[in-house]
Amino acid sequence: MAFNRISFAAILASLMFVLAWTVLNWSCAPARAEPRPVIASTGTDTAPGRDDDKELLERGKELFTREWIVGDRRSHAGDGLGPVYNAQSCAACHRLGGIGGAGNNETNVSLVTVFVSEKFTGFAISGVLPQHPLPPGDARTKIVRDASGREFELAMPSQDELAKIHPILRTQPSFPFHRFGVGPEFAQWKVSIFPKDETKTERFNKQGSNRRHCEVTDSGMLTLIESKRNTPPLFGAGLINAIPDNVLEAVAADQAKASAGASSAFRRGDEVLPVRGRVARLKDGRAGRFGWKATVANLREFTLQACSSELGLEVPGFARAAPPWKSDYKAPGIDLTSAQCDTLTRFVASLPGPGVRLADSTEEFGEIERGRELFASVGCAVCHRPNLGIVEGIYSDLLLHNMGHELSDSGSYTVLEPQIAAKDKARQPRAANELEWRTPPLWGLRDSAPYLHDGRAATVADAVALHGGEGRSAAQEYKRLSEKEREQVELFLNTLTAPAMAP
Repeated sequence: MAFNRISFAAILASLMFVLAWTVLNWSCAPARAEPRPVIASTGTDTAPGRDDDKELLERGKELFTREWIVGDRRSHAGDGLGPVYNAQSCAACHRLGGIGGAGNNETNVSLVTVFVSEKFTGFAISGVLPQHPLPPGDARTKIVRDASGREFELAMPSQDELAKIHPILRTQPSFPFHRFGVGPEFAQWKVSIFPKDETKTERFNKQGSNRRHCEVTDSGMLTLIESKRNTPPLFGAGLINAIPDNVLEAVAADQAKASAGASSAFRRGDEVLPVRGRVARLKDGRAGRFGWKATVANLREFTLQACSSELGLEVPGFARAAPPWKSDYKAPGIDLTSAQCDTLTRFVASLPGPGVRLADSTEEFGEIERGRELFASVGCAVCHRPNLGIVEGIYSDLLLHNMGHELSDSGSYTVLEPQIAAKDKARQPRAANELEWRTPPLWGLRDSAPYLHDGRAATVADAVALHGGEGRSAAQEYKRLSEKEREQVELFLNTLTAPAMAP
């Protein structure tokens, strides 16, 4: 019995020591943010980050990790993978930090945008295409507006001329340049777009773009720009989906108010602009919140679009990408049913919000807190807001911002055509131009390198250095910090990690 009493006393003493040490660490380290359960605002999404239906989530996970093949028998009524695709599964790209994470540059996807330039002036404009299809063989003049607001006339190419490059150009200025395709026709078409003798280095400069000029009869010059898109992380996507539009609108209004009268203090010459983010508006007036340019309104559509464009699957409401060499291609049926799409979306919505790495010591905690303060003081937190609505730790405002010419990439301009004006001007459709990008959430940053839309920035410092336009002022203030202070900021940012419970 004496032995038992001694053992119990030793155990009790050990437990008291552990408890004391735990309490001390809690007092010295930031609390791990626990995503608040909120009700999803759209589709069949559930309470984001929290879903107790384990069986359903397992089925969703199976769909997310499933490697599709051509002629896949698991398809509901379609033919599986392809005919053009970028990967065989969602998880093939979304993998850093766990299933659903970001992707490295090896999984970047490509987007080709048509530039129309006037022969005599050589002035090129991105995405100047009619908003409505033109009659076949017809070419006409359009009044167009560039990013600075200038208006001028430009001869528009006809549908037939554009369709020689890709059928989708009949209705929109960009098309996905897929990595893979079924059959020899894909390789032949790809070579016709970018010659085989062009090396990767020749095709892409530091901005990840390639220009190929194509003469168009009586319609000026067409230039094809190939740009890259890095795979974004999906952690916390359900939380983002649940943020109401009025939260985004309120943040945009606050930024406009804060920057009112500041224009004279900023110079366009070196692309230092006041911070005035805006809500991305889709054609139906909804707010965009997903995608590098906030082109998608909700998580279900974002998920299904990826199934269609990245995997080449036929899903309800989203036809797969047609092979450019066979524009009349029709899928035999859908690959995923509506119920399966709901299940897949539920799984993505259940991915928890990223976590926060706790400090290892009181000294490190102080360094992290100093980095957090500096992050806010130089202006980073104006756009990379720590909290958005009831979503904590997101470090984004989800608004579009002009990031300057250094980050310029494929976008769209306004084509001035007669149309019925919306009663609410703030809700008029207005897509991002090539200078505008949605503020990417920084949560999970440590596990989501490389950075920026095309993955060109290997480090946080590289990404900050490329900030122009509305981000230039904060970037300049960051540069003015001492080396020690910049290290503190990066130490803080590196506490933003992928969720510990990522599947």
